Amino acid sequence: MDPVPGPARLAGSEIDRLLEHAASWVLRDGVRCAEMLDRAEAAMNGSRDLARAARLSEIRGEQACVDGDLGAAAQAFRQARRQWLAVGSQVDAARAALGGTDVQLLLGEFALAESAVLRVQSELGSGDFHDDDRVAWLDATVQRQLGDARAGRGEVASALRHYDTAENLFGALGDQGGRALVNLRRGVVALDAGMPHNAMIELGRARQTYLLAGQDVSSAVVAVIMAEALAAGGDVSRALEVLDCIQPVLADSRWIVALQRLARSDVLLRAGLPAGAH
Repeated sequence: MDPVPGPARLAGSEIDRLLEHAASWVLRDGVRCAEMLDRAEAAMNGSRDLARAARLSEIRGEQACVDGDLGAAAQAFRQARRQWLAVGSQVDAARAALGGTDVQLLLGEFALAESAVLRVQSELGSGDFHDDDRVAWLDATVQRQLGDARAGRGEVASALRHYDTAENLFGALGDQGGRALVNLRRGVVALDAGMPHNAMIELGRARQTYLLAGQDVSSAVVAVIMAEALAAGGDVSRALEVLDCIQPVLADSRWIVALQRLARSDVLLRAGLPAGAH
């Protein structure tokens, strides 16, 4: 055994480090994430390392989702899945596939997303996987996405059952981010069902978790929905205060700017200020 790493192994180690750091910055700093991905791609320099290329594509898909570029996200997740399958990694391919179904859910393609999630669930159930933690995380994500799909189609009771299962699975894994996302989704369902008080409880839990994790973008999204819940409950002035508090985050994410302005227009309409809403 050669105790001294060769140049190729050193390069591979550096790429792995860059990809790991890029993944950690997806939800916190999109610019830094993109810079690290670009450096990793340059370091690969057209090599045929499909596993690292797949991971890079997958992180680009996650970053594109945060940036609101859903077309680029879908393409990146499809590419990642093909690359993972090419190297024979079914678990990683399933994770990339679920990234793609998240895009479908964001686009409102609930029936298509549900069918795709059920296919992934079937693949996971029929495979002989030894990495229990990774498969357990995928199972939790499947339940969360099934909840999203059912909620999008108005099947609230079924959605809440899936969310409960997902929260329990994420909790068993110690995945606070996963639990926060379930709280966020459950809050949206409560808001749509005309229960702003229940929505505020769930959204408050989600926002607190994101703030503690330093995930300012996710926290800002939750704040916008909390403002909608406050306005729906009649507290228009507090809703505007919440929208104002996320102003420092807006410069880094154009789609959150749009979301915040849309929410503000709704709040102003509720306050009887159509000119300001316009």
